[in-house]
Amino acid sequence: FPPSKIPKFYIVQDVYDYKPLENQKKTDKKEGKKEKTENNKKINSMEWHVNFADSDLFTAYGTSLFAQDEIQVAEHPILANLKELLVKLSQTESNRFAPLTREYNMATPILITNVERRICFDLRPRPEVGINRGIYGNHFSRCPINKLEKVAALIDPPSITNIIAIAALSGGSGRYSRAQIKETFLTACTGFCAALLETQRLVKNSPQVVVHTGNWGTGAFGNNKELMALIQLVASWTVGIDTLVYH
Repeated sequence: FPPSKIPKFYIVQDVYDYKPLENQKKTDKKEGKKEKTENNKKINSMEWHVNFADSDLFTAYGTSLFAQDEIQVAEHPILANLKELLVKLSQTESNRFAPLTREYNMATPILITNVERRICFDLRPRPEVGINRGIYGNHFSRCPINKLEKVAALIDPPSITNIIAIAALSGGSGRYSRAQIKETFLTACTGFCAALLETQRLVKNSPQVVVHTGNWGTGAFGNNKELMALIQLVASWTVGIDTLVYH
């Protein structure tokens, strides 16, 4: 049976900005300065961001496409290095290094911790710099380098991100079968449970687990947004995630 507590659920009207859920700064109205909030009780937590992966991890990072997976790699450049290292290791040492989020018709989520986010891209339309339709998706390849530089900001010092890479179903059409819904649910449960166990391994004293996600698998993979949202919500409850943030 699922845990007795229901996770907290937040809907945030933005793309991933990778900011912690608990904003630790507030504006001092008297002095007009920003200062850290002094909490009487500090929350011990670890936050994760879902990578809307292909079964082949970061498969299109070097292409002209610029969707969630590719944006995440561009903003966390070390992920590209990791992908190439795993490919090399899988060819020379053991298949257990294969960068696959799905094998033998089963979910094999890949978790990556302490990843430095070094760049932030503004995906919105920016007509003042000559980008009228934003840079998401195929618009990225049509944008000249000099204009891309105007919507890319260096993060110094870099922030740190923890990633859950899981692949949704792809290539289907029409109504979902019971088996497809079950498979998607088990994939979400496997990824969230892995994050829960890894958090418990890395953080002591009953840490809170926060998962940031969004419209997983609803772009090029063609899944239904409402179904994917409900599956992730129920999966977070089933495995005992404390907070789910839906971007």
